[in-house]
Amino acid sequence: MHTPFEELNLRDRVGMVVPAWFGPAVPDAQIEELLRHTLDGCQRLSRSDRIVLVVDGVPRVETIARRLQDAWSATPAGPFAVLALSDNLGKGAAVAAGLAHLCAEGPPEWCLTRDADGDHRVTDMPRLIALGDQIAAEQATDLVAVVGGRQSLYRPMNWLRGELEHWLDEVATESFKFVLARQGAALNTQYWAAYGAYPDLESGCKCFSAAAARLAVETLTREAQRHADLDLLQWACEIIPLAEIALAGGVIGEMRRLTYEEQPVSGYEGDSSITLYAHQMVWLARRLELTRRQAAQLLDNALLRRPLWSDAHGRDIALGIRAHVLEGLPGDPAPPAPLSSRWC
Repeated sequence: MHTPFEELNLRDRVGMVVPAWFGPAVPDAQIEELLRHTLDGCQRLSRSDRIVLVVDGVPRVETIARRLQDAWSATPAGPFAVLALSDNLGKGAAVAAGLAHLCAEGPPEWCLTRDADGDHRVTDMPRLIALGDQIAAEQATDLVAVVGGRQSLYRPMNWLRGELEHWLDEVATESFKFVLARQGAALNTQYWAAYGAYPDLESGCKCFSAAAARLAVETLTREAQRHADLDLLQWACEIIPLAEIALAGGVIGEMRRLTYEEQPVSGYEGDSSITLYAHQMVWLARRLELTRRQAAQLLDNALLRRPLWSDAHGRDIALGIRAHVLEGLPGDPAPPAPLSSRWC
């Protein structure tokens, strides 16, 4: 029997990190509305002192956050915490700072990460925690991450970004399987199996066990320093913690959540969205110590299964990412890119 949500005693077990960055084109009034929508109801899920809003180097966003913090001070729940980074270091830096704050003294059992655009509903969070409890109990592990997966990757973004995310999800998951198999281990996929072969790794809505949160802080910082050319705190904050959890023998699960049909704001548009996926795939190949031929095979296996391959513009973008990933890897020359003219 599963434990009803009201019996989970969440407030004493849960902390929450909300990284916040908004570009200059977003009006103050909209920022305040989005932050208010994101934070409303959180006090029913977590103690206020464990709700951490991390402002990523934008002074006017900090001013708005402090104003909302003051408003919460007048309520029985008390104020949430605000951390303000002095510079815009990227979402990964904000997530790491927030998780480090939660883990500093008496870390909560579960640490949630939610975006600041109101897209991750508070009412969906107990399901992620319930699955985390199930995984921890059934697998006897304290290294657990649960992804809040989206019903569709296309409707909240666009077709091209949805295809690139599906491609990355498959390449990453198959890479985890490949590396673990070399070590004599098998990747546990049973806790997302209900939704398909590959989890929504790029979702910013996640639930980390305390041990997984500590690992996320450590590895986000370490990998950003090791691969400074990739600006990983800006581009790879979603994939790094999940990859490290999988490689350390932890378990990843997925629980579906609601999402906006259109994102109200986004930091990844136009060419920046292509950089987002390219840098993550480069890091993944380096971190897993893939040779050029191994990486090429994993990229091509997944690419040829995607509708992206049938679209001339999407195919050109994907082949550009493929070339960028392979050029810096060791080993024999990679096989040539697949031909667009193929029998099917």
